[in-house]
Amino acid sequence: MSRNYQVARAVHHALIVGAVAAAGAAMPAFAQDTESATVDTVVVTGSRIRQPNLTTTSPVTTVTSADISAAGVTRVEDLVSQLPQAFATQNAYISNGSTGTATVDLRNLGSSRTLVLVNDRRMPYGGVTNSAADLNQIPTMMVDRVDILTGGASAVYGSDALSGVVNFILKKNFTGVQVDAQYNFLQHHNDYSGPGAVKLRQVIANRAATNPAQFKLPDSNVTDGYGRQGAIMVGVGTEDGRGNITAYATIRNNEAITQANRDYSACSLGATGTSFSCGGSGTSFPGRFTDFSTYNFTLNQTTGNTFRNFVNATDQYNFGPLNYYQRPDKMYNFGALGHYELNEHADVYTELMFT
Repeated sequence: MSRNYQVARAVHHALIVGAVAAAGAAMPAFAQDTESATVDTVVVTGSRIRQPNLTTTSPVTTVTSADISAAGVTRVEDLVSQLPQAFATQNAYISNGSTGTATVDLRNLGSSRTLVLVNDRRMPYGGVTNSAADLNQIPTMMVDRVDILTGGASAVYGSDALSGVVNFILKKNFTGVQVDAQYNFLQHHNDYSGPGAVKLRQVIANRAATNPAQFKLPDSNVTDGYGRQGAIMVGVGTEDGRGNITAYATIRNNEAITQANRDYSACSLGATGTSFSCGGSGTSFPGRFTDFSTYNFTLNQTTGNTFRNFVNATDQYNFGPLNYYQRPDKMYNFGALGHYELNEHADVYTELMFT
């Protein structure tokens, strides 16, 4: 085996030497033909900008604290969801089926297959019914950078890293006091008409005329979704620079955005020919009694104890407006992180986080 390897190396070197010799023999003739194209100066430019893709086998995206400030986000989930490799999953914009958590889903393989780390350590489960980590626990102002590994990393991290790893690196040696405050809202102008001869706004207005309790045309100009966040971070370090402790506290309050305030969602949409129509649910107050064939009744609300025929135009329940585009959200988040370098081989640390 060793002898065969030595013979292979000898043949390899002989081929390289032969190629160099051939190139050297041909070079003078080539130089004589291209004397006028001689290059006077060759400039080699280097860069010290960190590029993880050049040193890793899987693609890595890094988002810094400067990027977070420029985006002006109040939630870590909003920052991650802007990345092209992240798919929509549990967040503040999920209404039906919401777990109240914020998770990250890389490559649409499921949030439970995306490993979330904080300072290179695993985050706990987001809830008793959800194995994915809850990003609400991560304080936005404490994030120094986010490293996102979008290649499969199960061989290194285990089966929960099938679609990738998101590693939140928190600020480690912050000193001083930092206070952040953010205020945001959404403004929308309702002017959607839709296709067809009968415009959607007119359809909603017609249904509001026959069933005002369930159908209402929203105002032409709507301002909603008010969000407020206040945060403070305090850090102190030792004189020799080997230790630091940083504490933080965050209060966040985001108001709801409901479908009732948008004309294109003020009713459950259907289709009549080429135009939109407003539908609703037959499961409505004060009740419906039907076999979907022979009879179809509801209670008479005037007398309360007699039946009358169920009429779709006046008795349907409009479930669309009660759904959320943004769920109301109030959060209190505080904690402390500390570390001390005993020597070049040992570093004692503690991380306390409460949400």
